[in-house]
Amino acid sequence: MGSHVGKSTLQLQYLLAHSDVLPLHIDLEQLVADEEGLFADLQAQLQAANQQNRGVVLYTSRGEKQFASKAERLAFGDRVAAFLVRLVQHLPADIGFLISKGGITSNDTLSKGLALRTARVVGQIRAGCSVVICPDDHPRFPKLPVVIFPAMWGDEALAEVYGLLSH
Repeated sequence: MGSHVGKSTLQLQYLLAHSDVLPLHIDLEQLVADEEGLFADLQAQLQAANQQNRGVVLYTSRGEKQFASKAERLAFGDRVAAFLVRLVQHLPADIGFLISKGGITSNDTLSKGLALRTARVVGQIRAGCSVVICPDDHPRFPKLPVVIFPAMWGDEALAEVYGLLSH
């Protein structure tokens, strides 16, 4: 969950309040100070949650950071996106599904994190929320369902989709 707009924050809060999902915060200040330490910590938590068969929501710090220039803002956005892609590339291979939240985040998840050159859309899990399936021969995630979740759906929509997939 890279999207940090207000509606996404409300969806995250609702998800956390109405599910057993484990929240893993991608602290953007720590990303700047100690990217490798943050990555290692999140990896360990992801592995532990996976071993416990527990769902996880990875989310970036809420709100928008301020920068001295547009170039600095764009460079930071690229750094965050690259970090999210790296997390996707190192997810446990036996996850049951993936929900990607936000337009740019979803594009990066599919094209870089999962390295999909094409995707087969199998339908919608909810109006406006497309589901694609990784190909049978994907090197890490064969047949993995991936939900592309737009930023602006209702407050309870993310929890609803998570609930449908996790049961």
